[in-house]
Amino acid sequence: MWRLRNETLFAATPSFVRDRAGREVWIVAVKATYAIADDGSLSIHEEQDPVCIEPVHHGEPGASSLKFDSDVSPTKTGTDVVVVGDAIAPSGMADYVDVLLGVGPVKKTLRAWGDRVWERRGAGYSPSPPQPFATMPVQYERAFGGPADPRNPVGAGLIADGASPRDLPLPNLEDPRASISSPLSRPPPMSLGPIAPHWQPRVGYGGTYDGDWAEQRMPLVPTDLDDRYYHCVPEEQHVPGFLRGGETVKVVGMTPDAPLVFELPYLRLGFRTFFTKDSRAHVGCLHTVIIQPNERRVSLVIHSTLLCQGREHQLEDTVVFVKDRLDLRRA
Repeated sequence: MWRLRNETLFAATPSFVRDRAGREVWIVAVKATYAIADDGSLSIHEEQDPVCIEPVHHGEPGASSLKFDSDVSPTKTGTDVVVVGDAIAPSGMADYVDVLLGVGPVKKTLRAWGDRVWERRGAGYSPSPPQPFATMPVQYERAFGGPADPRNPVGAGLIADGASPRDLPLPNLEDPRASISSPLSRPPPMSLGPIAPHWQPRVGYGGTYDGDWAEQRMPLVPTDLDDRYYHCVPEEQHVPGFLRGGETVKVVGMTPDAPLVFELPYLRLGFRTFFTKDSRAHVGCLHTVIIQPNERRVSLVIHSTLLCQGREHQLEDTVVFVKDRLDLRRA
């Protein structure tokens, strides 16, 4: 009962969740990881990344940013594009590096600066010259924020009211169109990784957990929960309606030589779930693309859901298979 027959070379995990109405929904998440060659060609990676049942942090959970979000969220309305890696100086050392991400309609640019502090100049403060760097982590610890900033409580650069900014650090990552110019600046936190569920703006989509919810809905989600809550990236890294494969990916500034350029694999999976007396075919959607330029790998998280209310105890197993066999050698 509740078995998974995985006939692919990829990692796969099943799970039950409840929808808004409390009905049982069977989820199968497949994570397909590919190696990216220097010429942009892909091959199935010999080490498949596991499906993340729980979020993975860069450091201590609750005190660091997410590296990977859970791969078994109940639903998404499109594809999230996540990048995990470092900005890399093209000539060994640099004062700053511009990082560009392009995937289908997703276009995003951020600037990675070397370490800077606020210096007293005349009647005000200005950023010090940046310290040259070879690599800079592109994660929210290096972006604008601080414990009092609900958008990024693990960030840097937020100065408490009345505090002297002298010698305090500036964030390393910023939007080049909204550069931090004074200690009073409140620029948007800039990174390419996932946002934790308790950070803004994501938590704002989570619905209302009040007395009425406790009496009438618990343990179901609130009626006013917005499905955008399940998306783990900023809006500019979300593709409404799902990527389909074949889209060109370009990442600039996160590899030591040329930009990383490749096409998303055109992967079509089949899902069939067997019950005691019959079976149902269901389809998958590309929920998340995870690009790791430092490791030259990309993972596709494909979700398939099947409403099973009243039949969950009749569910025997699900088979997952590749419908369109790709001519890809194992790396």
